[in-house]
Amino acid sequence: MANRRFQDVQALQREVKILTGVVGHGLTSLPLGIASCTRVDATTLKVVLEDKYEDLVGVSLTQKVAGGTFSHVDATAFNTNNEVVFTVDNVTTTCRFYLTLFLKNTSVAR
Repeated sequence: MANRRFQDVQALQREVKILTGVVGHGLTSLPLGIASCTRVDATTLKVVLEDKYEDLVGVSLTQKVAGGTFSHVDATAFNTNNEVVFTVDNVTTTCRFYLTLFLKNTSVAR
C-alpha cells in the first residue's frame, strides 16, 4: 500500500489512486509517484512506480512530442515489481507521452 497522503477522489472501486503527467525516456523531471521511465527497445516503454499498488485499473497513454511513428499501444502489463510495461508500435528516445494511471491501492473488498 502506498505510503502517501492522498486527496479524495470519487470512484466506484475502493482506494483508486491517479498518477498523471508527462513521461519519456531520460526525463529527469517525472510526475510524483513515478520513479523512472525508459525505452527498453523500439516497441517497449517501461514505467517504474515509486510505491507498491495492488492492481492497474486503467491507463491512458497519448503522445505529446513526436518521435518515431508511434500511433497506438498494443498491450499493457502491470507486474509485481511495480512496473507498467507498454508494448507500442514504435517509440524512440525522444518521444514524450501524457500518461495517466488508475491504480488500486488496497486488496480489501468493499
